[in-house]
Amino acid sequence: MIEKIKITSGKRIPYVDLLDQTQKYVSAEYSAEVSSLVGRDDSEPQMREIISRSLINLKFFSPSDSRLNEIKSRLYEDMAGMSFLSKYLNHLDKYSDLEEINGNWNSIHMKYTGGRTELKEESFLSPQHALDTIKRILQNHGGILDDATPEVTGDIGSNIRITAKKAPLIPESFGVYFSIRITRPHSITNERLVESGTVSTDIMEFLQTCVKYMISMVVSGKQYAGKTTMINFLLSLLPDNVIKYLIEEGSRELDLIKYDKDGRMINQVIPCLVRPSEDKKQNYDAKKELQFGLRYDSDVFVPQEMRAEEAVTAVECARTGSMVVSTTHSNDAASTYSRIMTLMQLESNQKEDTLMRLVVEAFPLIIHMARPKDGLPRVMEVLEGERYSKEDGLICRTLYRYAVEDNIENKDGSVKVIGHFERVHGISERLQRILLTNSAPKKLVDFYAKE
Repeated sequence: MIEKIKITSGKRIPYVDLLDQTQKYVSAEYSAEVSSLVGRDDSEPQMREIISRSLINLKFFSPSDSRLNEIKSRLYEDMAGMSFLSKYLNHLDKYSDLEEINGNWNSIHMKYTGGRTELKEESFLSPQHALDTIKRILQNHGGILDDATPEVTGDIGSNIRITAKKAPLIPESFGVYFSIRITRPHSITNERLVESGTVSTDIMEFLQTCVKYMISMVVSGKQYAGKTTMINFLLSLLPDNVIKYLIEEGSRELDLIKYDKDGRMINQVIPCLVRPSEDKKQNYDAKKELQFGLRYDSDVFVPQEMRAEEAVTAVECARTGSMVVSTTHSNDAASTYSRIMTLMQLESNQKEDTLMRLVVEAFPLIIHMARPKDGLPRVMEVLEGERYSKEDGLICRTLYRYAVEDNIENKDGSVKVIGHFERVHGISERLQRILLTNSAPKKLVDFYAKE
């Protein structure tokens, strides 16, 4: 249904025509003034004033019309802002359970905590309007979406990541396809993770022990399984004086910096973003950033995701005794080791058996996560890798797991997952030795060693 706006003459014109005519008028009459606003702190109020003048000059509204401010604000968002997205992205406190906004120009899907999704009635006015708006959002945060770079990932605010693509990678009729992902690390607490069913109390206590005594670990799972949320929480448990060296690609999702009331940073975090380049001198990929991190006397290294050659450096870093915490995509806990091994093969000529042995030595702990049909992220398994040999293969033990008993499909198509968390095995002698070496009390180690 085409929305129409009543103007001063009494006529009703489509909102899209109102926008188009106002844009053309502003471009024709105020181009120099608009250009002078680029980069200025007061650009928004000035631009709103230009739009207001244009509406009056075009005789769409009179200066005394009570609707002028409302229409002016809406036109500003569609011409220079984030269109209807500003309602959500500028007021995330009102939408505390919003996790993602996905879609193209006229199909907008919202995803909420717990897996609920909603197809919104709101949309952009046209494919071109959608493309122009997403381009503008990216450009305001240093990203470029154009024919030379038809797909881009970047930050558009604190803990808001956007990925977008345009033609020729998608049909022009889509305008643009985008995914905006919102992370809320400050809202993650032990209690919330337990109450939501992500993890049980005893698993959480074990993981907290492993973080406290600097055990290297990998959080694995498919996309949107909750991996980043989990490492954000686990890393937030580390003391402020522990130096944490973060390596992220495309956008920042790890929010670990703490400030006092005066805005002074009170913990030790080195947040790094990669800057890949074909020029070796200008290239700062994850592998290089990790190598640099070794020079900063860091205590914990966090390559946010292992996806390429940086896996070799991450493994070697962990084998030196430093704590390394990372994520990677894998189907289950045990296959995470072979997944990291295949990533190492991109850089190393060593045999598979040798690489597997190194991976298991580097990462004693795998936390595998999944988001079943009910939409709730869960720790499905906590696995300890004991050792690897060519003769015996991977020797590992499940310490904890989520045992699925049944999946009940409701009439509305939703699924209820029936299951429970359980402890399966105690930790190995190897992990006992590591914990004791890292100053864990023997009484605590003995508790986790019990079968």
